[in-house]
Amino acid sequence: MQIIRKVSLLVLLLTAVSWQVQAQRLLKGRITDAQHEPLISASISIKGTTQGVSSDSDGNYEISIPSGNQTLIAYYMGYDSKEIKLTSELLESGKLNIVLKENSIMLSEVAIEGKSPVQQIRETPFNVTAIAANKLHNISTDLNQVLNRTTGVRVRESG
Repeated sequence: MQIIRKVSLLVLLLTAVSWQVQAQRLLKGRITDAQHEPLISASISIKGTTQGVSSDSDGNYEISIPSGNQTLIAYYMGYDSKEIKLTSELLESGKLNIVLKENSIMLSEVAIEGKSPVQQIRETPFNVTAIAANKLHNISTDLNQVLNRTTGVRVRESG
């Protein structure tokens, strides 16, 4: 009697697992740009879930789609994202190639800011006196005289 219960439970469990496997369908395809060049590491995900994949070096992808009405989202940096509603006919074929259009947003200007090494030292939180050596290239003085002219620094030449 116990053996019959265990066998019945096992059959029921295997049936539930097979229904779950059938509920998910495999969707394969290739993601490219308008010139049919593959988009490497483009992201393909199912909207509203955390399930997603990235395309390989040839732009190919393979994703498992759960049952029900699903929307696929494909996106790649520099391109417009694309949302595709998955129909039963599309899932039956198991193949979906995606073409993304380039995003035409341009930057109007780029500003690069930097500081010289002397300016960076002057702005440190320590009590530091920075001497810019480029002002001293054409002056015939020695280092002791330059340091003596700097505030807070005195060099003894004897003793």
